[in-house]
Amino acid sequence: MNKDNMNTDRFAARNRIEISVKGLMLAVVVVIACILSAISLYMVNRGKSSINSGNNQYSAMMSDFTELDKTMYDGLEVSGDEVLNVIASLKNDEAVKVTVKTLENQNGSDKSEGSSYGCGIGGDPTNVKSNPNYINPSASFKGSVEKNENGIVTTILFVQQ
Repeated sequence: MNKDNMNTDRFAARNRIEISVKGLMLAVVVVIACILSAISLYMVNRGKSSINSGNNQYSAMMSDFTELDKTMYDGLEVSGDEVLNVIASLKNDEAVKVTVKTLENQNGSDKSEGSSYGCGIGGDPTNVKSNPNYINPSASFKGSVEKNENGIVTTILFVQQ
């Protein structure tokens, strides 16, 4: 065999090995690229749900903030004087009513009675102490807030403690 033929055969075998190694490396690179693409798509989708959740929380917070003057009474214990101030401040607000349950105007154990002010219901609370709807300025009242399906405050309820 000729020396040139041996060198040519050796180069051909070496080229085949190099080509197969390069092909294997290309396949590995393609697999890694696919894996990285799948991971990045997963992270994008997961990030989208986190962003949506954050936007929903932000919207709820802004809704609460816009009605802060009403929602602040939820669970808060205030004086009768403050209840009178709330009634006076919401007197012209057609969307919100204030319901006050004094110790004398509560009906039985279900406490379903009370006096309502605002929303075109009732007038100013009476100042006659013998009236069951009298709001004692020094009495303590616990507030709660009722909202409609849209999350808008419709009623502020004060119950005398």
